[in-house]
Amino acid sequence: MVPTLLAAVLYLTPHYPAPSPTSDSRHVQPDVGGFAANPLFWMLAAAMVFGGGCESGLTSWAPNFVVEELGASARGGAWATILYGSFMAIGRFGIGSISGAVSPLRIMLLSAIFCGAATLGLAFAPHLWAAWLLFGLGGLFVSCFWPTLLAVGSDQICVGSMSLLSLLATAGIIGSVVVPWVIGALGDAVGLRAGILVLPASMVLLIVMLVMIGRRVHARSVT
Repeated sequence: MVPTLLAAVLYLTPHYPAPSPTSDSRHVQPDVGGFAANPLFWMLAAAMVFGGGCESGLTSWAPNFVVEELGASARGGAWATILYGSFMAIGRFGIGSISGAVSPLRIMLLSAIFCGAATLGLAFAPHLWAAWLLFGLGGLFVSCFWPTLLAVGSDQICVGSMSLLSLLATAGIIGSVVVPWVIGALGDAVGLRAGILVLPASMVLLIVMLVMIGRRVHARSVT
């Protein structure tokens, strides 16, 4: 009931600020063909796959991991999800408060590095409390990717385009399906400690994409 009431309160907000693209942004018409012809779109879509996949992988496998690998009770598994979700909420509010002072790409790059370290640590977590902490940190650092990548796409490709945001979100959903499935398949084959390594691997790939996006954005800004 509480989440429903909170969502209702958000609708009472009188207005939201209009998007304000950077002065050096170049924009295309809001059509799929225009997006497909833009290499930056595909870089952002790939980043959404990796970021969304890591987020969904943590959500899907947090309780199973601590139960199967660390012998936790069902309640202990639930606490992994609670800590992950709580830290994610803190992260999203925190990122919103500093986004004006730090560039979004720098925020995401640092978050990907720390998220990769946290999820890598899960494969070696010796105790339940360590896994709880790492899932919480994973939620904290993974929190920025989905909204920030959408914001970068809107700012750099086409301001306020619902079709652009829908396409990028679809890429994130694809990652949200594929990554948890791969973790489960590896978990069945060799155990969840090995399967969970898909998460830091996705962060390495995300870092590569973010570096490419940063170079692309910088090149566009100086031409």
